[in-house]
Amino acid sequence: MEKQPKVAKINHINAEGLKRAGKKTDRKGSSKFIKIILGLLISGGIIVGVWKGIPYVKDNYITPEIPYSITDTINMNADETLLDELLSTDKYSTLLNQVIQLEAYLEISNKLADLNLSSYTEAVVEVTESDNFDADLHAKYDEFIELVQSIDSDVLSQEALRLHQLAAELNGYKQIIDSKITVDGYNTLANYGILVAKTAVLDASGIGYENIDNLRIPHEADNEEDTVIIYTDPNTGKKFRIKIANNSIIRGVIDDVYRAQTKDTTELTTDQIIGDLTGYLNDFKVATFMRYANDGTLTTTNNYGDVREVTSKVKVKSK
Repeated sequence: MEKQPKVAKINHINAEGLKRAGKKTDRKGSSKFIKIILGLLISGGIIVGVWKGIPYVKDNYITPEIPYSITDTINMNADETLLDELLSTDKYSTLLNQVIQLEAYLEISNKLADLNLSSYTEAVVEVTESDNFDADLHAKYDEFIELVQSIDSDVLSQEALRLHQLAAELNGYKQIIDSKITVDGYNTLANYGILVAKTAVLDASGIGYENIDNLRIPHEADNEEDTVIIYTDPNTGKKFRIKIANNSIIRGVIDDVYRAQTKDTTELTTDQIIGDLTGYLNDFKVATFMRYANDGTLTTTNNYGDVREVTSKVKVKSK
C-alpha cells in the first residue's frame, strides 16, 4: 500500500480566471447515474435504505460533489482535523503543492476540452514550457473565447485564420498539461489518499499528528480479514487495529489508493485518467468534511447530507 512520495517538478498554473466555455455534466447528478447507483445498492443488499426513502440513500450512500478547491477544503476544516497541520510540515508540504498543481491541471484540461478544439483543427503547435507558460495560456484562451463569440469561423477573414491558429496552439498547451496529469497524477493522489486516511484515524482517536508515522495501512497481500489501519505504539510495541467499515468514505479512500497504485494506464484514454483522478480527489475532499470517532471501528459522526448542507451554504473565495 504505502510507497515513498515521488517528488515531481512543480510548474505552477493558476486555473483562476479561465472562463468556462461550456458546462460539464455533474459526475454523479445525472438520472442515469442515480439509476445505476440505486441498482448497485439494491443488488448489494442495501434494500433497507431504499425502503427508508431516497433522502436516506442520498445522505448515507451517494457521495456528494465538493465545489471547493483542495486548499479551500483544507482551510474550511482546519478546526476539526489535523490534516492542515500535517500538510504544513516539511515532510508533506511538497505533496500538498503537487495536489494543488494537479487539481489546476485537471481544471484547465477540462476547460480546454470544453472548447472542442478538434472541430477547428487537428493541428498541434508545439509549445515550449517557460516562465510565461501560465500567462501565455491565459491570454490565448481569452483571445480564442473572444473570437469564437464575435466571428464566423467558416468565413475567410484575418480573424478566422487567427482563431484556427489559436486552436492549434491551445492543442499544444493541452498536450503538455495532459502529459503531466497522466505521468504523475495517480502517484500523487495515492500518496495524498494515504495521508487523508491516516489523518482520519488520528482525528478519531484524539492523538497528535506527530503519531502519523506509527500508522500503517496493510497491503491486500497481507491477507487481513477486514480493511484496517494499524497503529503500533513505538514505546510498547502494542498494536491497535482500527477496522474500516465497508460503507465508510475512508474505505472508499483506501480503495482509491489501491486503484491508483495498481492501475494499468496503457489502455486508458486521457479522458478516462482525468475521470479517475477527478473522482479520487473528490472522495478525498469529502473525507476531509467528515467527522470521525474510534470505538475499534472508524465511524463517522456526520453523514453526506450534513456535508451537502455545509457545502451549499458556505461561500469561499479562492486566492
